[in-house]
Amino acid sequence: MTAISMPERTGTGTGTGTGTGAIEGDGDLVRRNFATGTQIVAEGEPAFHAICVERGWLGLSKTINTGKTLIVDLLLPGDTARLRMAGAARSLYEVRSLAPSHVICIPDAHHIAARLPGVAERLHASERAARARWAERMPRLGWAAADMRIAYLLLELALRTEAAGLTRGPVGHLSLPLTQAQLGEMAGLSAVHVCRTLQTLCAAGLIGGTFLPALDLPDLPGLAARAGIDIDDLRNSIIHKDRST
Repeated sequence: MTAISMPERTGTGTGTGTGTGAIEGDGDLVRRNFATGTQIVAEGEPAFHAICVERGWLGLSKTINTGKTLIVDLLLPGDTARLRMAGAARSLYEVRSLAPSHVICIPDAHHIAARLPGVAERLHASERAARARWAERMPRLGWAAADMRIAYLLLELALRTEAAGLTRGPVGHLSLPLTQAQLGEMAGLSAVHVCRTLQTLCAAGLIGGTFLPALDLPDLPGLAARAGIDIDDLRNSIIHKDRST
């Protein structure tokens, strides 16, 4: 992942804040560090246009009417995402750092072309990859058994961490800043069901270990078969070109 060059601004963003007032500043681009667990943007609050992740992991979450907040997607190094709703300059998601993270906040769309050459195409590529991820996840959420759901998520995250440069060589070990409950939020499963499913996959020799954050992945082809997808097809669908070379 090639770092994006831009003027540096001060501040570390290590506190727990809501909204975007602390990071939008005077409307210029802002590069900030965030400690694990920091709420960067609150769902429904005024938001900057987009965010670029240079280091770390971010969780995008939605809150349902019962008050429960669920992670719906993850941003890894190299990922860029628009945050605003279609009809308002407010955030579609809660954005929270899941690990120490270094991000670029883009207040307005015109900053992309004017200040960050190449980021517009990265944003489009990231959005294509996100649509591909959702297209794979949604059918499994709708009808697949728990082992297919978890196998798919582990395979997706393995390919994404590899593309983001978070592994050395082919993926054989997966380190995720997620709890079993958070993995379950993405799979539509309870933490107890995730635990049982990891045990099932481990007994089948498809993963090593059953406790996050660290899992071994000794049999990616077998995991892909359990997920019901070809590895190369998935890689071509969800990994955009500048991250696969």
